[in-house]
Amino acid sequence: ECSEDGSNEEFYYWNGQMIFAYIWKDEEKDYYYFKNGELIRWVDASQITHDEENGNEEFNARGKKYRQHAIIEMERVQNGVSD
Repeated sequence: ECSEDGSNEEFYYWNGQMIFAYIWKDEEKDYYYFKNGELIRWVDASQITHDEENGNEEFNARGKKYRQHAIIEMERVQNGVSD
């Protein structure tokens, strides 16, 4: 699925919970790991790992953004909507 900024997004679930998001655009790739709906690890495009940086505004904003995108995508799939 492509987001509003042209990035590709893939979401992975386990027992109904998102556990991983893979986001890429061209050669830039970001990896997001979630536990209980919260972002716990972000590996950025420079391959720098950010673990539970709850005081980091960008870390929190990215977690919220992709959690919301995953919810929207899950709803689309459950409703049988596809591109």
